[in-house]
Amino acid sequence: MSKKSERPAAWAEVVVVKIIEAHDPHSKPPTMEEAEQNYKGCTAAQKKRCLTEDAAKLAEWNGDVWHYVGIYLRATVAVHLPDGTTLQTATIRTPGLWGVESYSGDDYKESIAREEFATLRVICEALNIRVMPKDLTGGNWDFE
Repeated sequence: MSKKSERPAAWAEVVVVKIIEAHDPHSKPPTMEEAEQNYKGCTAAQKKRCLTEDAAKLAEWNGDVWHYVGIYLRATVAVHLPDGTTLQTATIRTPGLWGVESYSGDDYKESIAREEFATLRVICEALNIRVMPKDLTGGNWDFE
């Protein structure tokens, strides 16, 4: 191939990473009967305390005080063509972790996002996306 006909290949980079927390309509809390299966080996006092806590948590779920969510990442990928044109139409989404209680603390949710970021890196490597942020710094939460 002559030098004149050689053109640099197209390449891609992740330009935005959003951390998505979305309502999970498929997860349901355990029934009281299912919850009681976890009390085997507990003392009567422990079982009574757990039943009270689980009943309160179920009542809050039924009252829409909390719900289950999924946490995943959505990355916008810029595809750079050999002629210098840049397209920003590609989106990559990680599978996410679903069935997370909406009242979970920020530290827990951020740890899930970091795990999803590791998954995003694997996906990008498999797709030969050359440029990827080093971490989630600058990633922002979005709620769906």
